[in-house]
Amino acid sequence: MVNLMRKAFFLGLGGVSLVREKAEEIVDELVAKKDIEPTEAKRVVKELIEKGEQEREALKGFIQKEISQWRSELGLVTRDEIKHLEERLKVLEERLQASEKPGEANP
Repeated sequence: MVNLMRKAFFLGLGGVSLVREKAEEIVDELVAKKDIEPTEAKRVVKELIEKGEQEREALKGFIQKEISQWRSELGLVTRDEIKHLEERLKVLEERLQASEKPGEANP
């Protein structure tokens, strides 16, 4: 499930990259045809890149929200939750070892 969401995320990032490349290509063609001034072309590309970054961040937020919701619905645990349980287990194991007396048989 997470792998599917990861693929969707990277697909979105790839889409943003393609949009940037295509925008630069189109603007370069307009400059070559003298339909737009180079300074205006730079401004347009910059605006398109900024818009793409905003869209990428929005997509990232959406995907994170969806993953969190799916994780909750499926009852999956996070790395932090596993780490916390491992730490608790370690403390309990240390207490158990400390409470065992030397020479006493383990049950």
